[in-house]
Amino acid sequence: MKKRGLESYIISRKERVPLAEILIDPENVRDKYSRESLLVLGDSIARNGQLQPVLIECVKGEYHLVSGHRRYWASRLAKESGWMKRDYMLAKVVSKLPDSLRLRVQSAENECKEPVPKDNLANIFWTRYKISLVDQLEEVEGDEIEAIYSANDFSEIPKELRENLSISTYARNIGFPARTVQKAISYQRLNKNIQKQVANPKNNLGYSAAYVLSRIEDKNDQETILRNVRRDNIPTRYHINEAVKKYFEEKRREEETGSIMEIEGQSNARVGSLKELSVYLGQAERLVRVLKGVDSLVGNVGNLELKVDGDKTTPKRIVAGDHEQRGSDETVD
Repeated sequence: MKKRGLESYIISRKERVPLAEILIDPENVRDKYSRESLLVLGDSIARNGQLQPVLIECVKGEYHLVSGHRRYWASRLAKESGWMKRDYMLAKVVSKLPDSLRLRVQSAENECKEPVPKDNLANIFWTRYKISLVDQLEEVEGDEIEAIYSANDFSEIPKELRENLSISTYARNIGFPARTVQKAISYQRLNKNIQKQVANPKNNLGYSAAYVLSRIEDKNDQETILRNVRRDNIPTRYHINEAVKKYFEEKRREEETGSIMEIEGQSNARVGSLKELSVYLGQAERLVRVLKGVDSLVGNVGNLELKVDGDKTTPKRIVAGDHEQRGSDETVD
């Protein structure tokens, strides 16, 4: 008996089947999927639509998924995360398949599945976070939306806006650990050239190693450190981490040296001011002595009074505070 091919079982080549009505095959040869890969595919389906129909058996009015489990779970994730509005899948519907044919179809689908590039995952986390944040805002101006979508880093989004959706809440909504999402978003702080190196396996720069560089705010310094590491070693996480630690130690020493120099400058300024004050005080003291001498001289002259009594003039010495006559009369010719 000649074996029938898949084409002979087809009922409909493209049909909209509600997600809620699709039943999963418990004996599928691949029952575990990377959540990262589902996230990437879900993002693609939400933006570009489902490009390839899944294969579904229609048995007694029930829809049993034969192949396309990854697309199914990715669509579920996109729907539950609020990225996708449609609640159906495009499907090629067939009648009940022989077990041997079903196994061959499932095995062929699951061959050569490549791991998801970390940089791709990071970009999707970041893009979807911004979209989710805009959706969370009840009243938002056009310039605020522009500020969110144009941001290349979490810190570039105004604080009053990003407080509406924390990283932990966003991570919980999409079913990922907050630490994973935080690392992915931090990846956006990397120099663009470094991001390109991560994306190209030939550069031997892993995602985790590059993530360490994101701790450095200055993107030019990031590239300088990586270049220095490459000069002597393979850029592993260990070597980059050591270089980053050294970078921050040097920064700390520079700050301490700058603070000491500032304190010395302030001290020198104070010493200079004290010297100037000392000079002024010395000048003032000399001026006081001069004034006292002048006052004494003026006082002695001012205390001499002449009294005319008839044809005689009697000099009288007046001591300050004492108006009584003191001394003898003298005749003045």
